[in-house]
Amino acid sequence: MTREEIGDYLEKLFDKKDFKRSTRDTYKRWLLKLHDFYSNKKMSELTFEDIEKYTKQLISRKLASPDSLKQLIFAVNFLYNTELNRNFKFYNVKIPEAKRKEKDYLTQEEVIRLIDFIPHKKQKAIITTIYACFLERKEVLNLKIEDVDSANKLIYVKSDNADPTRECILSDKHLKILRDYFKSVNPKPKVYLFEGQTPGNPYSGTSLLNALKKNVKDCGINKQITPTTLRKSAIKHMIELGVPLLTLLKELNLNDYKTYEIYNEFCYENYKINFSPLDKIVVKPKLHEFDLLDIEELVLDIKNEELKDYLKEAVSCLRVGALRAGVIFIWTAGIRLIQQRIIKNYPLKQINEELKVIYPKAKEIKTINDFSFVKDDFTIQLSNRLDMYDKFQKNELINSCLGLRNKCGHPSEYNPHPNKVKAFIEDMITLVFNEK
Repeated sequence: MTREEIGDYLEKLFDKKDFKRSTRDTYKRWLLKLHDFYSNKKMSELTFEDIEKYTKQLISRKLASPDSLKQLIFAVNFLYNTELNRNFKFYNVKIPEAKRKEKDYLTQEEVIRLIDFIPHKKQKAIITTIYACFLERKEVLNLKIEDVDSANKLIYVKSDNADPTRECILSDKHLKILRDYFKSVNPKPKVYLFEGQTPGNPYSGTSLLNALKKNVKDCGINKQITPTTLRKSAIKHMIELGVPLLTLLKELNLNDYKTYEIYNEFCYENYKINFSPLDKIVVKPKLHEFDLLDIEELVLDIKNEELKDYLKEAVSCLRVGALRAGVIFIWTAGIRLIQQRIIKNYPLKQINEELKVIYPKAKEIKTINDFSFVKDDFTIQLSNRLDMYDKFQKNELINSCLGLRNKCGHPSEYNPHPNKVKAFIEDMITLVFNEK
């Protein structure tokens, strides 16, 4: 058979299996290479030893990567074992292990920075949707306008036959980004949520990839990110937020064990068990008892890294029900922010004069670190004398917020009620963390 005849023969075999185009092309390419290598033999006459010899030649001359060699094995297994009923032991062919490549992914902070940076509203909406809904490139480009259910805060991700396969939560932040995009785009999309230059046709995958790479680079992130790695980043972040990996993969209809292994390695990296349950204390999360949304939004929005570290510690404590520790970290971040505003907005002479009125023995303030010698209630009184806070706000901070912080910080049996902590967080956000 000629090369062309073999190609036609293989296509007929592929038709029986309804192989995807990518699979057809890969199998045909390798089988034709095998034919060219043994051009003096019929393909049906090749033995296992012939194929093994060809494989060893590729390995010794480094003509194919381990992944490519696996494709070759799949191709010859299909032809010789599945179609020609041979019993070749291809699993005995030794293929070099592929070197594990470190995969780039974005941290949550990098994702937030990227989304905030993107100036183009359509690109911002597409990239946000991939991350927020764990979508593959094809899934996000196939979304239709009708798939966005803003009333029920859901996005429906459909398969090729248009049956809903899963529902994705549509958060308020995500919905706002989509609405901003939809208001700005002209002409309005007709069919797909994200359309290209031709009305009624979806945005192209190449345009999406180029837009993502450009925005990642322009916002100062030196990583190679694709829609797939952005999706994987979102999955990794959900695991870091405490969602069980198996539960999440089931939600995404990723049910085969191989996929689980891949994501398990990606999310947990080289994690190894190195302790006994006898040596650790189990602390069960109490998320159902406490709403962290307000403080979590604050952490995501705040730019000051020092304050963000304190607030992230607070969130970690609150998630496991350590309310007293959470209060202390939030207060520490808040009082530090007040100190920063005092130093930034008022002359040192005025600061020290007003502090002396409150506390005559106070050490002179020269830098922000000198506030470590000033009690927190004196700092709040100072902010009142500098007109940062009125009398009511000052009393609220000292009596309610600092009062709760002191109860939580002193050794006692005191254990604040979640509602009390929630009120404390609301007061701190309103009086301190919101820009004045």
